[in-house]
Formats: sequence, structure tokens, C-alpha cells
Amino acid sequence: MGRTLVNEVIQTFNCSPDELWPIFGPGWASLKLWMPGVKSCSLSPPNVEVGAVRSVIINGGLLNEKMIRYDPEDYFTEYLVVEPHSYPVKGLYGNTRLEKTGENGTKITWWADADEVDEESLKVVGPYLTTLFESGLNALHKLLDA
Repeated sequence: MGRTLVNEVIQTFNCSPDELWPIFGPGWASLKLWMPGVKSCSLSPPNVEVGAVRSVIINGGLLNEKMIRYDPEDYFTEYLVVEPHSYPVKGLYGNTRLEKTGENGTKITWWADADEVDEESLKVVGPYLTTLFESGLNALHKLLDA
């Protein structure tokens, strides 16, 4: 049985994937610099690699995320939200993919999927994560345009 899509956010940026990758790849622990609500973010071990755990204090709660797939050549990351967490799902994954568009643009797709989620929980978690991801990408737009 496959995972269930929880949400998906797609935005385009006026810069190349090579310019954005340092934020989503090597800078995976730099969330505090651009993600609203993040009070702190740390990485153990300190290098981004498969198995590394990012600890994020966001909106008053602690969230640990483990890097599952890290692919600089395809501009792709996949991470697992480590249990226990407050989301009413089991096996919650976050994914980011950067794709070149046009001469100097990038489409960022950021989505979450889960091993187990019921319909009622999906109605709550999906919109929450969509708002969270959109606010992050909107803030990143402002940071890059400044």
C-alpha cells in the first residue's frame, strides 16, 4: 500500500535551481532564516546527509525530522517527521523538488504524504501544512526579492 498525499504547494521563483538549492539542500537547517514561526533549527550531525536529524522549534513545539533522501543532482529531498509528533497521521514525510523553468526560473514543489491518515485527519492536516508551506515559500520570495 502506498502513501497518501496530504498536501502539495507549488511556486515559481525568478532564479535558477542552483541558486535555490543551497537553501533546500546544504542549508536544510537554515529554516530560521526564512520560515515564519521557526524559533530555532539545528542539525545532528552538522552536515546534511541521509540520516541527519533536523530539530525545529516552531510555533512553540519541537519537531524532529530525519533526512531520508538527499539528491543534489535532482534537487530533491525527502524527510520523515520523527514520532512522537502532534500530527494525526503515521509516517509523515516532507518532500521538496526544484525544477528549472524557462531561462532562469525554478518551480519548487513542496509536499507531504503519509503512510496512514484517515479522511477526517486529512481535512485538518492538509490545510494546515498547505498554509505552513505557502507561508514559508512566500517569506522566501520576500527574502530573495529584498
